[in-house]
Amino acid sequence: MGDPNTGMNVDANKYLSTAPSWGLVPYKNRVSTTPPKMGDIICSNSGTSGHVAIVRQVINTDGYPRSIRVIHQNYVNIPTKTSTGWTYNQDANYLELKMTKSSNGIYTVGNFPNGYTVAGWLHKP
Repeated sequence: MGDPNTGMNVDANKYLSTAPSWGLVPYKNRVSTTPPKMGDIICSNSGTSGHVAIVRQVINTDGYPRSIRVIHQNYVNIPTKTSTGWTYNQDANYLELKMTKSSNGIYTVGNFPNGYTVAGWLHKP
């Protein structure tokens, strides 16, 4: 995404810190009492450029969110050649991330399988 002030591209590892300039509300993982909602952007600061995913589904159990399913690109979806052609790992593109809620109401979204940590999520008010 381009920074609205400079027009320069912003890597995914900067999305959480620059969210207000796009009119989005950032919620930090392990700090927020507001869980991710469908359509929110999940942000990771890990790796060289970070990673983002979109919340496609919130899975509720016992009256509160227990996990989310995200869709994303360029994440363990490198095509593999098979005897019948090329195939993609479709499960990697519709990934479930576990979520917990502490006794004081703080939400924690678990890591992506490659160890990329979730820094937080962005919500359009």
